Amino acid sequence: MLAEILSKTVMTKKILILIILFCISNYGFTQQNKQLENAKVDPRIELLSIAFRLADADEFKADYFKSYVNDINTYFAEYKNHEFINFIKEIRNEQGIGYDAVAKMAIHLTYPGLKPIIPFSENIPEKRWGTNLKNTEHFLTLLQKFYKESNFQKFYSEHQNLYKIAEDRFNQNVLNEIDLDWYQDFYGKVPNEKFTIILGMGFTGNFGVKLQVPNQKEVVYSILGTWDFDKEGKPIYTTENGYTETVVHEFNHSFVNYLQDNIEKDLEPYGNKIYKIVNKELSEQAYSNWLTALNEGLVRAAVIEYFSSSKKADTKLKNEQFFYETFRRKFYWVPNLVSALDVYQKNRTKYPTLESFIPELVKVYKTVSQNSVMAYQQNIEFVFTLPINTNSNSPKIVDFLPKNKGQNISTDTKEIVLFFDKEMLYNYNINQPPFPYSSIPIDSIKLSENKKEMHISLKRNLNENTEYGLVFGANFRSADSLNLDKSYLYTFSTITKPKINSTVSKHKKEFKFTFSTSENRILADLEGTPKIYLQTYLKENEINSIKLIGDFNNWNEETNRYEFSKVVENEYQILLSNKMFKGKPNFTFLINDEYLLLPNYMDKNVDYQPNYKYFKTE
Repeated sequence: MLAEILSKTVMTKKILILIILFCISNYGFTQQNKQLENAKVDPRIELLSIAFRLADADEFKADYFKSYVNDINTYFAEYKNHEFINFIKEIRNEQGIGYDAVAKMAIHLTYPGLKPIIPFSENIPEKRWGTNLKNTEHFLTLLQKFYKESNFQKFYSEHQNLYKIAEDRFNQNVLNEIDLDWYQDFYGKVPNEKFTIILGMGFTGNFGVKLQVPNQKEVVYSILGTWDFDKEGKPIYTTENGYTETVVHEFNHSFVNYLQDNIEKDLEPYGNKIYKIVNKELSEQAYSNWLTALNEGLVRAAVIEYFSSSKKADTKLKNEQFFYETFRRKFYWVPNLVSALDVYQKNRTKYPTLESFIPELVKVYKTVSQNSVMAYQQNIEFVFTLPINTNSNSPKIVDFLPKNKGQNISTDTKEIVLFFDKEMLYNYNINQPPFPYSSIPIDSIKLSENKKEMHISLKRNLNENTEYGLVFGANFRSADSLNLDKSYLYTFSTITKPKINSTVSKHKKEFKFTFSTSENRILADLEGTPKIYLQTYLKENEINSIKLIGDFNNWNEETNRYEFSKVVENEYQILLSNKMFKGKPNFTFLINDEYLLLPNYMDKNVDYQPNYKYFKTE
């Protein structure tokens, strides 16, 4: 009897222990996932994206989700010319309403009432809406009318099963694969904001927007488009089709933005210089100022750290992100930030939170800004050394003709040859080179009979004194269907001839700059886009001013532009302090406050890649 009682007691204790362990485990799971609610399809996003699709907005017209798009076109066909749709076309032209402005409007509305959650103003929901608040008010009136007359709710209700499939697949395959504990470990604190994921069905773009209701936690929305589908045409969300990186990226914003927003004045002198040399490329991606760019850069560096140190660490994804952010997206200072974050990770006793490490990041920005062009070139070259495909059997480019980084290459070179270590398919990925290289004029591409050589024919002679380049992406594929081990940056320079560029020479304790108008150069606008030949311009215009501008000054401040004086008929000259050129800055000439003079001699046969191009200090 006693033995039976003892046996039951032991069993009871074991069961109790198992229950406790289960509760602890479940509590841990809940703790991780309560940071991030399940992703959902949102009727406000569907309503507005459909309306803008009907208004022919390109960013909402993707047709990848064919069955859903067909349903939209069929159901809303009779409303294609609704007054609301016509009004959208008007405000797109007048106010530039599109892309994230649409998403920002959506998340600032109640549903189904479609009324402002908070009062609208010049900056709420967004500046583009605030430029004409009467139009915005009229927009809401017409939106409510369109919602009722089209019976949008009926369409939305009829697709609930489809939305449920999308939500379940995303939450199971992507959201559950995110290591949310990493964020608190890495940043040393919980996020200041609530993070919400919305799945958009009828478009492919992604939007990051926010809602700040007074006295409430700011809500950060990551609105993700849909771009991958199964054989039945239903959405697929996996860790292999870009969604993981997107979610990891967007959630980092919750921790990063306020850190640098709080020290904007300290960062401004460095941020302006860092942003200046890629402002065209970043502006085209909707990063229109230096602070936004610095926040985005730090988020991208944090994503690389996630794939380096989280439970989901992945070397391939880490290197892909390194390459993509630095070279493709032009956040060229990301490698500098990643190096600093590695120091942060190794010294967490000294730096318990990323916020405590911010002064060290300020130093990084200062260093990069002191020679941003050099940082750009060094970091671009660095990411081309990173292996992307770690399969030992991945093909490699083993040689080039002319040689990679070759000097004094003949201008009458007829072809470029790539030599591979195994047989390849006629499957290639060739891209334009980064600054400061000029694009090589390609005519045709052929694979050799032995399939180990790729011959790239040129359509004309090369130019003298020019640095050329091409990027060979990792999507080249071998006969056994393996991609290249990495992307390759291929460069060479052509034979040196006597320079006909404007001259820069050391003169005692000063630098002497001489500019001659007898040289026929290309003039570019302030964004670096070629516009007119110098000699053509001079036929109808006088040169009233020539100014030296560059890394040593602020281009937009009149007091920091240095005027030339005319010394002979076609020559202008200026002497400047040697101290100004201690860091070997980059610079160019501004003609009549209107055009930049491109430094390299060019003619009509030159392939020009719009970018910043400078003279170099000799």
